[in-house]
Amino acid sequence: MSVLRSRALVLVVFTVFTAVACRNPKQGPLGMSDPSTPTVTPPPSVGLELRLSNADADRGGATRPPLAAATVLDTATTDAVLARLPKLPASPGDEQDFALREGSKPPPKTGATVLASFPPKPTAAAPKPKVEGAPTVLRHAPDGEVPIVP
Repeated sequence: MSVLRSRALVLVVFTVFTAVACRNPKQGPLGMSDPSTPTVTPPPSVGLELRLSNADADRGGATRPPLAAATVLDTATTDAVLARLPKLPASPGDEQDFALREGSKPPPKTGATVLASFPPKPTAAAPKPKVEGAPTVLRHAPDGEVPIVP
């Protein structure tokens, strides 16, 4: 029976809380404000301001102008038009040979070339260690309880 009472108590508390919370909703920054309060507009920004939008496909009903009628000129007419132009003065650098590059230079060498083979050939056997009796312990861990490092 205590489980049933606790569930009933939770349901009553939840109902009272919901009724109190929804009784007088406050308007947030996105809600509608009271019409009697003046609205605040932000000051105009200084500097470059851009606005992006979609362009209309028909461009507002504007029509393209018609293309001009064009005909190919014959050689005599072309020569007559070019003969009316003034002659260009000649400059000493107008005609010159083609500047052909010699080719790329080789990359710079970074160091001295070593002619020895790598790895070197073994010349002798490794030296044998000197054994002078039984091995001995030189170091050992401290005796007793060791505190944990902070």
